[in-house]
Amino acid sequence: LYGDKELAPPVYDFARFFHEPQADTIQASLGDEHLNAEFRGRPDTRPWSERHPIVLWIALGIAVIAVAGWALKGFREP
Repeated sequence: LYGDKELAPPVYDFARFFHEPQADTIQASLGDEHLNAEFRGRPDTRPWSERHPIVLWIALGIAVIAVAGWALKGFREP
């Protein structure tokens, strides 16, 4: 796909078949670039934890508060 940074560049075998310019070849040119309205991007393949890092930080914060509370409760009891 054009513009997809995850894909390797295409490899064409044109040079294997045609070594010298032919007399009857036609020069081709490309027009302007147009966007495809039906294009859908590649799905996000990152792990869930990388797509939602805030959930991981919230869980870590809750765990730290719980362990701190448990430790403080242990200090208060004789």
